[in-house]
Amino acid sequence: MFKKIIFNIITITIICLFIIASIFGIKLLLKNITKNVKKEEQKIENIDLIYTFTGKSEHFSFEKGIAEYHNEKRSLKITNFNILDDNIKICSIKLFFNDQLFYENNYISKNELENLIIREEGEIFVDDEGNYIGELDAFLMVKPNDFKDNIKIEMEYCNLDGCYTENLNIIFK
Repeated sequence: MFKKIIFNIITITIICLFIIASIFGIKLLLKNITKNVKKEEQKIENIDLIYTFTGKSEHFSFEKGIAEYHNEKRSLKITNFNILDDNIKICSIKLFFNDQLFYENNYISKNELENLIIREEGEIFVDDEGNYIGELDAFLMVKPNDFKDNIKIEMEYCNLDGCYTENLNIIFK
């Protein structure tokens, strides 16, 4: 009878240990699944977008603009600026994304403007907590699908009548 009681105690202990181990195993498995889901949510989505565009206002234009988004890589290039009014000799240019100043060049001549190339390249990385890693600027922070709505180019110039600011109308192809 004593052997039977010890056998039952050992059996119950083994079953309890098995149940406890199963509970901890399930909790650990669920924790890992949740962690992997969070990592997947934080990854940069699979993106392959290319925007080509031009810009024009009453007195200024540019002929070539391209923004490329390939997964975490981003690039921007804007070239072939023109002053359309021969009376404007000097101007300033500002480029904004999300209303944040990205690029500024003041007091440039017509020749300097025509040779101007605005360029940016970079990558976006996200850590396990969803925080961006590395140095980011206004362009890199623009989400690919929001690019069209968040770019603004502002030109400033002065003539005998005073100083003026024009926004270029961005035309996407």
